[in-house]
Amino acid sequence: MSLARKTIRKIEITFDLPVELTDDEQVALSRVVDQICYRECPDGWAFWPSSFGDKPNLSQCDAKFLGKPVDETQPMHGEQNFDNTVYAIDCCARQLVRGKK
Repeated sequence: MSLARKTIRKIEITFDLPVELTDDEQVALSRVVDQICYRECPDGWAFWPSSFGDKPNLSQCDAKFLGKPVDETQPMHGEQNFDNTVYAIDCCARQLVRGKK
């Protein structure tokens, strides 16, 4: 296994058995993600962990609108539901806009 730094877009962890994720572990994971966002944020941008918790299952229409992968097993339209067996952290980035004063 190489310890060289890699450019990635996603981290996936799959447990073969159900596990309990404690509050302290959730906080530790969020801190790691926050540190990565802070370190990798380009000048003139904001980059932050934007959501933590159960993984949302988006309708196909919502997924397309948000630029997320489309799950063909989800309904075309409708309210999202959540998969409470997956703890998800999403991060967002945007270029900073300097307002006129």
